[in-house]
Amino acid sequence: MTNILLAFLGVCSGLLAARILGPAGRGELAAIQTSPVFIAVLAMLGMPEALAYYVAKNPEKIGEYLTSGVFVVLAMAVTFVVAGYYGMPYILKSQNAEVIYAARTYLFVIFIYALIGLPHGVLRGLGDYNAWNLIRPLPALLWIMVLVVLGWIYKSHDPISFAYSYLIILTAIGWPLTWMVVRKRIYGKLKFRPHLLRPLLKYGLPSVGAGLPQALNMRLPLIIMAAFLPARDLGLYVVAVAWSGAAMPLTSAVAMVAMPHMARSDSARQWRDMIRIARGGAGISVGLGIVFAISTPWALPWLFGRQYMSAVLPALILTLGAVFLGWNQIIEECIRGLNCPNKVLLAELLGMLVMNMLLYVWMKPLGIKGAALATLAGYGAVSVVLSIYLTKFKKLLISGRTAVGAGNESC
Repeated sequence: MTNILLAFLGVCSGLLAARILGPAGRGELAAIQTSPVFIAVLAMLGMPEALAYYVAKNPEKIGEYLTSGVFVVLAMAVTFVVAGYYGMPYILKSQNAEVIYAARTYLFVIFIYALIGLPHGVLRGLGDYNAWNLIRPLPALLWIMVLVVLGWIYKSHDPISFAYSYLIILTAIGWPLTWMVVRKRIYGKLKFRPHLLRPLLKYGLPSVGAGLPQALNMRLPLIIMAAFLPARDLGLYVVAVAWSGAAMPLTSAVAMVAMPHMARSDSARQWRDMIRIARGGAGISVGLGIVFAISTPWALPWLFGRQYMSAVLPALILTLGAVFLGWNQIIEECIRGLNCPNKVLLAELLGMLVMNMLLYVWMKPLGIKGAALATLAGYGAVSVVLSIYLTKFKKLLISGRTAVGAGNESC
Protein backbone atom coordinates (compact mmCIF):
# COMPACT_ATOMS: atom_id res chain seq x y z
CA MET A 1 0.00 0.00 0.00
CA THR A 2 2.89 2.36 0.69
CA ASN A 3 4.33 1.62 -2.74
CA ILE A 4 0.95 2.41 -4.29
CA LEU A 5 0.99 5.69 -2.35
CA LEU A 6 4.52 6.39 -3.57
CA ALA A 7 3.51 5.66 -7.15
CA PHE A 8 0.55 8.02 -6.78
CA LEU A 9 2.80 10.72 -5.29
CA GLY A 10 5.28 10.17 -8.11
CA VAL A 11 2.60 10.68 -10.76
CA CYS A 12 1.30 13.76 -8.94
CA SER A 13 4.75 15.32 -8.62
CA GLY A 14 5.59 14.47 -12.22
CA LEU A 15 2.32 15.98 -13.38
CA LEU A 16 2.86 19.16 -11.34
CA ALA A 17 6.46 19.61 -12.49
CA ALA A 18 5.53 18.96 -16.12
CA ARG A 19 2.63 21.43 -16.14
CA ILE A 20 4.41 24.13 -14.12
CA LEU A 21 7.72 24.07 -16.00
CA GLY A 22 6.79 22.87 -19.50
CA PRO A 23 8.95 20.47 -21.54
CA ALA A 24 12.06 22.70 -21.63
CA GLY A 25 11.95 23.65 -17.94
CA ARG A 26 11.21 20.05 -16.95
CA GLY A 27 14.23 18.98 -18.97
CA GLU A 28 16.46 21.51 -17.20
CA LEU A 29 15.23 20.30 -13.80
CA ALA A 30 16.03 16.71 -14.83
CA ALA A 31 19.51 17.80 -15.96
CA ILE A 32 20.11 19.42 -12.54
CA GLN A 33 18.92 16.43 -10.52
CA THR A 34 19.69 13.26 -12.51
CA SER A 35 23.51 13.14 -12.43
CA PRO A 36 23.90 14.22 -8.76
CA VAL A 37 21.32 11.65 -7.67
CA PHE A 38 23.11 8.96 -9.69
CA ILE A 39 26.42 9.91 -8.04
CA ALA A 40 24.68 9.81 -4.64
CA VAL A 41 23.56 6.23 -5.31
CA LEU A 42 27.18 5.27 -6.00
CA ALA A 43 28.41 7.13 -2.93
CA MET A 44 26.27 4.92 -0.67
CA LEU A 45 28.82 2.11 -1.37
CA GLY A 46 26.06 -0.48 -1.05
CA MET A 47 25.65 0.29 2.66
CA PRO A 48 21.80 0.24 2.70
CA GLU A 49 21.84 -3.32 1.33
CA ALA A 50 24.70 -4.37 3.62
CA LEU A 51 22.92 -2.97 6.68
CA ALA A 52 19.68 -4.72 5.74
CA TYR A 53 21.52 -8.04 5.40
CA TYR A 54 23.66 -7.88 8.54
CA VAL A 55 20.96 -6.41 10.77
CA ALA A 56 18.66 -9.24 9.64
CA LYS A 57 21.38 -11.73 10.65
CA ASN A 58 22.56 -9.94 13.84
CA PRO A 59 19.81 -7.60 15.13
CA GLU A 60 21.54 -7.26 18.52
CA LYS A 61 24.31 -5.19 16.83
CA ILE A 62 22.00 -2.76 15.07
CA GLY A 63 23.46 0.42 16.61
CA GLU A 64 27.03 -0.63 15.83
CA TYR A 65 26.25 -1.55 12.23
CA LEU A 66 24.34 1.68 11.58
CA THR A 67 27.04 3.94 13.07
CA SER A 68 29.81 2.15 11.17
CA GLY A 69 27.87 2.33 7.90
CA VAL A 70 27.19 6.06 8.26
CA PHE A 71 30.87 6.66 9.04
CA VAL A 72 31.99 4.90 5.85
CA VAL A 73 29.60 6.80 3.59
CA LEU A 74 30.21 10.26 5.06
CA ALA A 75 33.98 9.69 4.97
CA MET A 76 33.88 8.92 1.25
CA ALA A 77 31.19 11.46 0.30
CA VAL A 78 33.69 14.31 -0.14
CA THR A 79 35.54 12.33 -2.81
CA PHE A 80 32.35 11.83 -4.80
CA VAL A 81 31.39 15.50 -4.45
CA VAL A 82 34.76 16.66 -5.78
CA ALA A 83 34.64 14.20 -8.68
CA GLY A 84 31.08 15.26 -9.54
CA TYR A 85 31.93 18.95 -9.31
CA TYR A 86 34.72 18.73 -11.87
CA GLY A 87 32.89 16.26 -14.07
CA MET A 88 29.58 18.12 -14.32
CA PRO A 89 30.58 20.45 -17.22
CA TYR A 90 31.36 17.36 -19.32
CA ILE A 91 28.26 15.45 -18.25
CA LEU A 92 25.99 18.43 -19.04
CA LYS A 93 27.92 19.93 -21.93
CA SER A 94 24.79 20.76 -23.95
CA GLN A 95 23.19 22.67 -21.04
CA ASN A 96 23.71 26.33 -20.16
CA ALA A 97 26.10 27.56 -17.45
CA GLU A 98 23.34 28.21 -14.90
CA VAL A 99 22.08 24.64 -15.12
CA ILE A 100 25.63 23.27 -14.74
CA TYR A 101 26.26 25.44 -11.66
CA ALA A 102 22.94 24.33 -10.14
CA ALA A 103 23.80 20.66 -10.76
CA ARG A 104 27.13 21.19 -9.00
CA THR A 105 25.33 22.65 -5.99
CA TYR A 106 22.82 19.80 -6.03
CA LEU A 107 25.68 17.38 -5.27
CA PHE A 108 25.00 18.20 -1.62
CA VAL A 109 22.23 15.59 -1.97
CA ILE A 110 24.94 12.94 -1.42
CA PHE A 111 25.15 13.83 2.28
CA ILE A 112 21.37 13.86 2.59
CA TYR A 113 21.15 10.41 0.98
CA ALA A 114 23.58 9.06 3.57
CA LEU A 115 21.54 10.37 6.50
CA ILE A 116 18.17 9.30 5.09
CA GLY A 117 18.96 6.15 3.09
CA LEU A 118 21.00 4.17 5.62
CA PRO A 119 18.30 4.13 8.33
CA HIS A 120 15.95 2.66 5.72
CA GLY A 121 18.28 -0.32 5.36
CA VAL A 122 18.27 -0.87 9.12
CA LEU A 123 14.48 -0.97 9.30
CA ARG A 124 14.36 -3.45 6.40
CA GLY A 125 16.80 -5.70 8.22
CA LEU A 126 14.75 -5.55 11.41
CA GLY A 127 11.59 -6.39 9.50
CA ASP A 128 9.99 -3.30 11.08
CA TYR A 129 7.96 -2.47 8.00
CA ASN A 130 5.49 -0.25 9.86
CA ALA A 131 8.24 2.23 10.78
CA TRP A 132 9.87 1.84 7.38
CA ASN A 133 6.65 2.57 5.54
CA LEU A 134 6.06 5.55 7.81
CA ILE A 135 9.23 7.35 6.65
CA ARG A 136 9.40 6.20 3.02
CA PRO A 137 6.84 8.69 1.63
CA LEU A 138 8.51 11.65 3.38
CA PRO A 139 10.85 12.78 0.54
CA ALA A 140 8.03 12.51 -2.03
CA LEU A 141 5.67 14.51 0.18
CA LEU A 142 8.30 17.21 0.71
CA TRP A 143 8.90 17.40 -3.06
CA ILE A 144 5.19 17.90 -3.70
CA MET A 145 5.19 20.60 -1.03
CA VAL A 146 7.97 22.42 -2.90
CA LEU A 147 6.09 22.16 -6.20
CA VAL A 148 2.82 23.42 -4.72
CA VAL A 149 4.34 26.32 -2.79
CA LEU A 150 6.68 27.56 -5.52
CA GLY A 151 4.64 26.63 -8.57
CA TRP A 152 1.05 27.24 -7.53
CA ILE A 153 1.32 29.82 -4.75
CA TYR A 154 4.34 31.87 -5.88
CA LYS A 155 3.89 31.08 -9.61
CA SER A 156 7.59 30.33 -10.10
CA HIS A 157 8.77 28.70 -13.35
CA ASP A 158 12.47 28.54 -12.50
CA PRO A 159 13.75 24.93 -12.28
CA ILE A 160 16.83 26.03 -10.31
CA SER A 161 14.66 27.46 -7.52
CA PHE A 162 12.77 24.17 -7.28
CA ALA A 163 15.99 22.15 -7.01
CA TYR A 164 17.52 24.38 -4.32
CA SER A 165 14.31 24.52 -2.30
CA TYR A 166 14.09 20.73 -2.24
CA LEU A 167 17.63 20.44 -0.89
CA ILE A 168 16.82 22.92 1.88
CA ILE A 169 13.61 21.23 2.96
CA LEU A 170 15.20 17.75 2.95
CA THR A 171 17.98 19.05 5.19
CA ALA A 172 15.69 20.96 7.55
CA ILE A 173 12.86 18.41 7.82
CA GLY A 174 13.62 15.15 5.97
CA TRP A 175 16.60 13.65 7.76
CA PRO A 176 15.72 14.85 11.32
CA LEU A 177 12.28 13.21 11.10
CA THR A 178 13.81 10.03 9.66
CA TRP A 179 16.26 9.69 12.54
CA MET A 180 13.57 10.51 15.06
CA VAL A 181 11.61 7.45 13.90
CA VAL A 182 14.63 5.15 13.55
CA ARG A 183 16.31 6.05 16.86
CA LYS A 184 13.32 4.70 18.81
CA ARG A 185 13.85 1.28 17.17
CA ILE A 186 17.56 1.03 17.98
CA TYR A 187 18.38 -0.76 21.22
CA GLY A 188 21.88 -0.30 22.53
CA LYS A 189 24.31 2.52 21.88
CA LEU A 190 25.34 4.00 18.56
CA LYS A 191 28.99 2.94 18.51
CA PHE A 192 31.55 2.96 15.71
CA ARG A 193 33.19 -0.46 15.41
CA PRO A 194 36.16 -0.54 12.98
CA HIS A 195 36.08 -4.35 12.75
CA LEU A 196 32.59 -4.15 11.18
CA LEU A 197 33.82 -2.11 8.22
CA ARG A 198 35.30 -5.10 6.42
CA PRO A 199 32.13 -7.27 6.35
CA LEU A 200 29.99 -4.24 5.51
CA LEU A 201 32.22 -3.28 2.58
CA LYS A 202 32.65 -6.91 1.50
CA TYR A 203 28.89 -7.17 1.09
CA GLY A 204 28.24 -3.56 0.10
CA LEU A 205 30.81 -3.05 -2.66
CA PRO A 206 29.58 -5.96 -4.81
CA SER A 207 26.06 -4.67 -4.19
CA VAL A 208 26.95 -1.18 -5.35
CA GLY A 209 28.83 -2.81 -8.21
CA ALA A 210 25.61 -4.57 -9.13
CA GLY A 211 23.68 -1.39 -8.47
CA LEU A 212 25.95 0.63 -10.76
CA PRO A 213 24.89 -1.04 -14.02
CA GLN A 214 21.33 -1.27 -12.67
CA ALA A 215 21.31 2.46 -11.90
CA LEU A 216 22.92 3.14 -15.27
CA ASN A 217 20.30 1.01 -17.00
CA MET A 218 17.63 3.18 -15.37
CA ARG A 219 19.34 6.59 -15.74
CA LEU A 220 21.81 6.30 -18.62
CA PRO A 221 19.41 7.51 -21.32
CA LEU A 222 18.65 10.62 -19.22
CA ILE A 223 22.35 11.29 -18.60
CA ILE A 224 23.22 10.93 -22.30
CA MET A 225 20.28 13.10 -23.35
CA ALA A 226 21.39 15.81 -20.92
CA ALA A 227 24.77 15.78 -22.66
CA PHE A 228 23.64 15.67 -26.30
CA LEU A 229 19.96 16.60 -26.70
CA PRO A 230 17.97 19.79 -26.07
CA ALA A 231 16.23 20.25 -22.72
CA ARG A 232 12.80 19.86 -24.37
CA ASP A 233 13.56 16.30 -25.54
CA LEU A 234 14.86 15.49 -22.07
CA GLY A 235 11.63 16.85 -20.56
CA LEU A 236 9.49 14.65 -22.82
CA TYR A 237 11.50 11.56 -21.92
CA VAL A 238 11.29 12.33 -18.19
CA VAL A 239 7.50 12.36 -18.45
CA ALA A 240 7.56 9.01 -20.28
CA VAL A 241 9.79 7.55 -17.54
CA ALA A 242 7.56 8.93 -14.79
CA TRP A 243 4.46 7.39 -16.38
CA SER A 244 6.01 3.96 -16.90
CA GLY A 245 7.42 3.96 -13.37
CA ALA A 246 3.94 4.26 -11.95
CA ALA A 247 3.32 0.68 -13.15
CA MET A 248 5.79 -0.79 -10.62
CA PRO A 249 4.57 -0.14 -7.05
CA LEU A 250 3.57 -3.69 -6.15
CA THR A 251 6.57 -5.41 -7.70
CA SER A 252 8.88 -2.97 -5.92
CA ALA A 253 7.12 -3.76 -2.66
CA VAL A 254 7.76 -7.48 -3.13
CA ALA A 255 11.41 -6.81 -4.04
CA MET A 256 12.03 -4.68 -0.96
CA VAL A 257 10.99 -7.40 1.48
CA ALA A 258 12.42 -10.34 -0.50
CA MET A 259 16.08 -9.91 0.47
CA PRO A 260 15.76 -9.89 4.29
CA HIS A 261 13.14 -12.66 4.03
CA MET A 262 15.52 -14.89 2.07
CA ALA A 263 18.40 -14.04 4.44
CA ARG A 264 16.34 -15.24 7.43
CA SER A 265 14.90 -18.31 5.67
CA ASP A 266 16.41 -21.73 6.42
CA SER A 267 17.86 -23.88 3.65
CA ALA A 268 14.89 -26.25 3.54
CA ARG A 269 12.51 -23.43 2.55
CA GLN A 270 14.69 -21.17 0.42
CA TRP A 271 13.87 -22.58 -3.01
CA ARG A 272 10.14 -22.83 -2.26
CA ASP A 273 10.10 -19.23 -1.01
CA MET A 274 12.15 -17.97 -3.94
CA ILE A 275 10.01 -19.53 -6.66
CA ARG A 276 6.78 -18.40 -4.95
CA ILE A 277 8.07 -14.82 -4.81
CA ALA A 278 9.21 -14.98 -8.45
CA ARG A 279 5.89 -16.29 -9.76
CA GLY A 280 3.82 -13.84 -7.76
CA GLY A 281 6.01 -10.93 -8.83
CA ALA A 282 5.77 -11.91 -12.49
CA GLY A 283 1.96 -12.05 -12.34
CA ILE A 284 1.72 -8.64 -10.69
CA SER A 285 4.21 -7.04 -13.06
CA VAL A 286 2.55 -8.34 -16.23
CA GLY A 287 -0.95 -7.44 -15.02
CA LEU A 288 0.00 -3.87 -14.17
CA GLY A 289 1.93 -3.52 -17.42
CA ILE A 290 -1.15 -4.44 -19.45
CA VAL A 291 -3.33 -1.94 -17.59
CA PHE A 292 -0.87 0.90 -18.06
CA ALA A 293 -0.18 0.06 -21.70
CA ILE A 294 -3.90 0.21 -22.53
CA SER A 295 -4.39 3.53 -20.74
CA THR A 296 -1.20 5.33 -21.91
CA PRO A 297 -2.40 6.79 -25.27
CA TRP A 298 -5.23 8.78 -23.69
CA ALA A 299 -4.26 9.10 -20.02
CA LEU A 300 -0.75 10.53 -20.46
CA PRO A 301 -1.69 13.58 -22.60
CA TRP A 302 -4.84 14.10 -20.50
CA LEU A 303 -2.84 14.23 -17.27
CA PHE A 304 0.34 15.98 -18.37
CA GLY A 305 -1.05 18.13 -21.19
CA ARG A 306 -1.21 17.96 -24.99
CA GLN A 307 2.31 19.42 -25.18
CA TYR A 308 3.57 16.00 -24.05
CA MET A 309 1.82 14.05 -26.83
CA SER A 310 5.23 13.12 -28.30
CA ALA A 311 6.01 11.21 -25.10
CA VAL A 312 3.21 8.64 -25.64
CA LEU A 313 5.13 6.14 -27.80
CA PRO A 314 8.29 6.19 -25.60
CA ALA A 315 6.01 5.75 -22.57
CA LEU A 316 4.41 2.67 -24.14
CA ILE A 317 7.83 1.15 -24.81
CA LEU A 318 9.04 1.97 -21.29
CA THR A 319 5.87 0.49 -19.79
CA LEU A 320 6.80 -2.83 -21.38
CA GLY A 321 10.31 -2.34 -20.05
CA ALA A 322 8.88 -1.77 -16.57
CA VAL A 323 7.39 -5.29 -16.68
CA PHE A 324 10.88 -6.75 -17.09
CA LEU A 325 12.41 -4.29 -14.61
CA GLY A 326 9.89 -5.13 -11.88
CA TRP A 327 10.53 -8.86 -12.19
CA ASN A 328 14.30 -8.31 -12.35
CA GLN A 329 14.29 -6.37 -9.09
CA ILE A 330 12.40 -9.15 -7.30
CA ILE A 331 14.76 -11.91 -8.45
CA GLU A 332 17.84 -9.80 -7.74
CA GLU A 333 16.75 -9.13 -4.17
CA CYS A 334 16.15 -12.86 -3.65
CA ILE A 335 19.66 -13.58 -4.93
CA ARG A 336 21.12 -10.93 -2.62
CA GLY A 337 19.32 -12.65 0.24
CA LEU A 338 21.28 -15.81 -0.67
CA ASN A 339 24.49 -13.76 -0.20
CA CYS A 340 25.28 -13.80 -3.95
CA PRO A 341 25.40 -10.12 -4.97
CA ASN A 342 28.07 -10.98 -7.56
CA LYS A 343 25.44 -12.80 -9.63
CA VAL A 344 23.32 -9.66 -9.72
CA LEU A 345 26.39 -7.71 -10.84
CA LEU A 346 27.00 -10.01 -13.82
CA ALA A 347 23.37 -9.88 -14.97
CA GLU A 348 23.22 -6.09 -14.76
CA LEU A 349 26.57 -5.70 -16.53
CA LEU A 350 25.22 -7.65 -19.50
CA GLY A 351 22.10 -5.49 -19.51
CA MET A 352 24.24 -2.35 -19.43
CA LEU A 353 26.34 -3.62 -22.34
CA VAL A 354 23.25 -4.30 -24.46
CA MET A 355 21.74 -0.92 -23.61
CA ASN A 356 24.95 0.99 -24.35
CA MET A 357 25.36 -0.62 -27.74
CA LEU A 358 21.76 0.07 -28.75
CA LEU A 359 21.79 3.62 -27.40
CA TYR A 360 24.76 4.32 -29.65
CA VAL A 361 22.96 2.86 -32.66
CA TRP A 362 19.38 4.06 -32.09
CA MET A 363 19.38 7.34 -30.17
CA LYS A 364 20.69 9.58 -32.93
CA PRO A 365 18.28 8.45 -35.69
CA LEU A 366 15.27 7.72 -33.43
CA GLY A 367 15.71 10.24 -30.59
CA ILE A 368 13.79 9.49 -27.41
CA LYS A 369 12.06 6.50 -29.05
CA GLY A 370 15.47 4.94 -29.66
CA ALA A 371 16.45 5.54 -26.04
CA ALA A 372 13.25 3.82 -24.89
CA LEU A 373 13.88 0.81 -27.15
CA ALA A 374 17.45 0.49 -25.90
CA THR A 375 16.19 0.58 -22.31
CA LEU A 376 13.66 -2.17 -23.04
CA ALA A 377 16.35 -4.35 -24.62
CA GLY A 378 18.67 -3.86 -21.63
CA TYR A 379 15.99 -4.89 -19.13
CA GLY A 380 15.08 -7.90 -21.27
CA ALA A 381 18.70 -9.08 -21.38
CA VAL A 382 18.90 -8.97 -17.58
CA SER A 383 15.70 -11.03 -17.35
CA VAL A 384 17.20 -13.74 -19.56
CA VAL A 385 20.32 -14.04 -17.39
CA LEU A 386 18.30 -14.11 -14.16
CA SER A 387 16.10 -16.89 -15.57
CA ILE A 388 19.23 -18.95 -16.19
CA TYR A 389 20.34 -18.32 -12.62
CA LEU A 390 17.02 -19.63 -11.31
CA THR A 391 17.66 -23.04 -12.83
CA LYS A 392 21.10 -23.17 -11.21
CA PHE A 393 19.85 -22.10 -7.80
CA LYS A 394 17.10 -24.72 -7.97
CA LYS A 395 19.70 -27.51 -8.07
CA LEU A 396 21.85 -25.94 -5.35
CA LEU A 397 19.06 -25.13 -2.90
CA ILE A 398 17.19 -28.41 -3.28
CA SER A 399 20.45 -30.31 -2.71
CA GLY A 400 21.09 -28.23 0.43
CA ARG A 401 24.14 -26.39 -0.95
CA THR A 402 22.86 -22.95 -0.09
CA ALA A 403 24.82 -19.75 -0.52
CA VAL A 404 23.76 -18.54 2.94
CA GLY A 405 26.44 -19.41 5.44
CA ALA A 406 28.54 -21.14 2.79
CA GLY A 407 30.98 -18.30 2.21
CA ASN A 408 29.57 -17.61 -1.26
CA GLU A 409 30.78 -21.04 -2.44
CA SER A 410 27.49 -21.74 -4.19
CA CYS A 411 27.79 -18.47 -6.07
